[in-house]
Amino acid sequence: MARIDDICGTGPGTAVAAGLSRRGLLRGGAGIGALAALGPVLAGCSSGAASGSSAGATLKIGMTAALTGAFAATAVQFTGYMKRVFDQANAAGGVNGHTFQLVLTDDGASGERALTNARKLVEQEGVFAMSTVGTANTTSILDYLTVRKVPLLFPAAYVSSVISPVRANTFALFALFEQQITAVVKWAFATKGPGTVAIVRANLAYLDESQTATETVAAAGGGKVLKTISTQYNQPEWGSTVIQLKSLKPDYLVVLTTAPDSGRLWKEMTLQGFRPGKATLGLSTIADTAFLDTAGTVSDDATFGAVPSTVVPSAPGADPIRALWPGNTLGLFGLEGALAAATIIEAVRQLDGKVTQPAILDLLADGFTPFKTSYSSTIAPSPDHLLTKQMGVATVRSGEFVPATTQLISA
Repeated sequence: MARIDDICGTGPGTAVAAGLSRRGLLRGGAGIGALAALGPVLAGCSSGAASGSSAGATLKIGMTAALTGAFAATAVQFTGYMKRVFDQANAAGGVNGHTFQLVLTDDGASGERALTNARKLVEQEGVFAMSTVGTANTTSILDYLTVRKVPLLFPAAYVSSVISPVRANTFALFALFEQQITAVVKWAFATKGPGTVAIVRANLAYLDESQTATETVAAAGGGKVLKTISTQYNQPEWGSTVIQLKSLKPDYLVVLTTAPDSGRLWKEMTLQGFRPGKATLGLSTIADTAFLDTAGTVSDDATFGAVPSTVVPSAPGADPIRALWPGNTLGLFGLEGALAAATIIEAVRQLDGKVTQPAILDLLADGFTPFKTSYSSTIAPSPDHLLTKQMGVATVRSGEFVPATTQLISA
């Protein structure tokens, strides 16, 4: 077991020594169990204030995330890089008299536990703002934080309920699922030509809008949706789904489901020798390492997934973030965690020392000066509180995610 200070990024070791690279864990045989064992340790990590700073100058950012369980790799990436960006700012002396402390709690992807965590973070820890990783935990705390008027800043959740209805205390950075698939289908039709489409989706209500968006953009681009096949969440058997796809013979397969289910579908497609005529397109779930972990061998330039609001993590623009965690493999959620932290820091910088909860909400609503990093699209105020809608496109080459285009695309 690694030392706590190594895992938290303060000791001489690195997180990869503790096994925090999910693909490395799986290849090494440790798997999810090792990630789960590290969850309670990670929950004790915090970004302390820079030396000499008073307690009143430290802004606590509360985080509830699934640090244990099946989605631990995602949460570890997002929170790990978020913390390291805060640490970098603290090491430079903070921003306008303020330093940043990330207070982590584990919810195991349970909405009920997330709400309990949020209450403790707000009422006992006195956090300045909150963030989250995941859909169930994010949606479970929306109403509570709205009533308490606590800023919910840049959660890693892509569902419309985060910004619809617009809440005065909630701001998002990452393009919603329906925007992701709209952008990717438009891009594919523009680069590879229009064609017929088959949709495979999980029977999750929040994917209804993504299905509708696919149908709309395909029709507008001169294509046609042949059929939508609904599947279970965490579906174990994909043979019958692929048999249906083989009979449809679509030009494009659009996959709207989780990363592991997308991977299991791809694996069955490989077993049955099926590929769509042009490409398989998907949400950010097929740009996540969990897709590769379950898919087996993925053909080069055959899949294209959205990367919300940032470049693909392997792109040169992400080099400054990759350098923050030597030995660890930067993934989609890691880059998003870094961007969330960088945007919080920039907002504090723009407030010029007058940092209060109402002030940061007013700034993000309509006074935030547009801001861009080397690894992101431009972040600017928006009436719907989604501060950026552009994204990258990832494909797979030689078993790794790489950019399919050097340009950020829009829905």
